[in-house]
Amino acid sequence: EIYTLSLHDALPISETKESSLIHLCEFIEDCEYPTLSTRILGFLGSEVPNTTMPSRYIRFIYNRLILENSLVRAAAVDTLTKIAMKCPALRRDVLILLQFGQNDNDDEVRERISLYSSVLNQALDEQNDSAQQGFQALMSVEIPFSVDAMYDCLVDHVNSDSKDALLDR
Repeated sequence: EIYTLSLHDALPISETKESSLIHLCEFIEDCEYPTLSTRILGFLGSEVPNTTMPSRYIRFIYNRLILENSLVRAAAVDTLTKIAMKCPALRRDVLILLQFGQNDNDDEVRERISLYSSVLNQALDEQNDSAQQGFQALMSVEIPFSVDAMYDCLVDHVNSDSKDALLDR
């Protein structure tokens, strides 16, 4: 007798996904490659808010904020903030966790914590939609200006006679 598995009997994708996310969280606990850890943290930041219990993953991510090098700590700050902005119930808790890192020895990590803390504080006011829009702009990979135009302007400025003049373009 051959057993066939129908799509109805298959394990739902969401259960597999959540199990896989937990495995990734456990993997970054012992990962010795900062670049890989930052990529996984970025993935977690986009996928964890879509799970049934996002708070389950916060501990793993927060551990990266207190135990890793500055590159991974900065990625952990980004990830925690992404989760908090997409999960309003976690905003206050994530804000408290970020406050523990405000005295970090790395400038980049401290500045990210400061910036994201102010955005999260604004987002705690439920009527404030501008915080959500501001956060989306912060996390966007698109630059709101032309890098080529900026380069040309800087070259013109350096080659000009009046070095004290302000850039006006």
